[in-house]
Amino acid sequence: MHKKSLKPLLIAIFGNFLEYYDYALYGFMVPLLAKIFFPESAPGVAYLKAFIVFAFASLTKPIGAYFFGKMGDKYGRRVSLKWNMLGIALSTFAMALLPTYATVGILATFLLSLCRLAQGIFLGGEVDGIKIYVLEHLGKNRPCLANSLTSLSSSFGVTAAASIAGMVIASNGNPDLWRVPFIFGGLMGILIYFLRRDMIETTPFLTAKKQSNAGTSDYFLTVRQYKKYVFSAFLLASALGGIYHFFFVWNVSYMSKLAHLMSYEIIHGDVQKALYLYTFCLPIAGWIGDKFGARFIFKIGGGVLALVILGLLGHALEMWVALLLIAMGLTLFNVTGYVILLGPIPVLVRYRVISLGHALGSMCFSSGTPAIATALYLHVGQSHALVMGYVLILVMMGLGALLFLNQKSISVTE
Repeated sequence: MHKKSLKPLLIAIFGNFLEYYDYALYGFMVPLLAKIFFPESAPGVAYLKAFIVFAFASLTKPIGAYFFGKMGDKYGRRVSLKWNMLGIALSTFAMALLPTYATVGILATFLLSLCRLAQGIFLGGEVDGIKIYVLEHLGKNRPCLANSLTSLSSSFGVTAAASIAGMVIASNGNPDLWRVPFIFGGLMGILIYFLRRDMIETTPFLTAKKQSNAGTSDYFLTVRQYKKYVFSAFLLASALGGIYHFFFVWNVSYMSKLAHLMSYEIIHGDVQKALYLYTFCLPIAGWIGDKFGARFIFKIGGGVLALVILGLLGHALEMWVALLLIAMGLTLFNVTGYVILLGPIPVLVRYRVISLGHALGSMCFSSGTPAIATALYLHVGQSHALVMGYVLILVMMGLGALLFLNQKSISVTE
């Protein structure tokens, strides 16, 4: 890679780190936010309400997928990614400035919900845009390894959010200390917005744009033409995002505050270790996917996840062991799945097709999983087996995405 191409690529990837930090921070801060914005509710109900607000971001992701998908396929990936960064940075910074329920009542909850809705719009254009940008730059020979770079940056972002939230929750110090991580995320995001102006467009997009005017075609006609890929993206996003949110975001609150099966400190520590392992294994999984074939490794990853969840259903595994195995299986599932999906879709429609399917999957099952799992546990007999059965269904949905994809995929850079 040319040196001049490396800087904008690093800026893009670091921006992805910050966007995931901003987005995930709320989920890890729920033990505090539930008390601050829902103090009049019983603890379990307050957690449910807080996770419902967390899921609000997914409701607006299809809006972001529509606008930024069109922008990315018509004007280029770099244009879309620049505005995504600014939007999520400003909404995160606004969250840090919110009044609490104790000062303005229900208005505080309303404003918190608006901030999450705004985050969802801009994240709906970022997540897939950054993967497409990196894969079109680096994915010609080693697509799974290239895809692992964006997953690596997002994992670092989530891990940073988990670590900082854990320190804030454990501090029991200044009542406004919760604002500091949001201020940091917002200010750093604004900085990255200015740096992203130096990003260069991908060669596959520029080449395809010269050869065809398909990037200006009707949005809904494009969706109908590539509907099986939209549905595959929906299934894959539902599975990957739902499993991740279940075990690495919601699980802390579930095990410590809802089911009271473990202390907060222990389960938070176990989840952090699993997140570290997940992050470490991502490039390894990328190398394995390129070495042995994305489809084969994707199936292996799905099999590992299913077996671990069955082990939890049968009480055959300790949670800390399960989390480590989930981390390894999910890396295989993650870095290969997107490559399989992206390959058959032409360059000038892939931003729209994938971002819409991803946004719909996120809206229904990914970010919505903490709220869905909390509701299932609280209102359907407080059954551990039921919530584990739910996440097993997510794994099956991910594996089902393969049924709608061509056996032979074209290169992600064509």
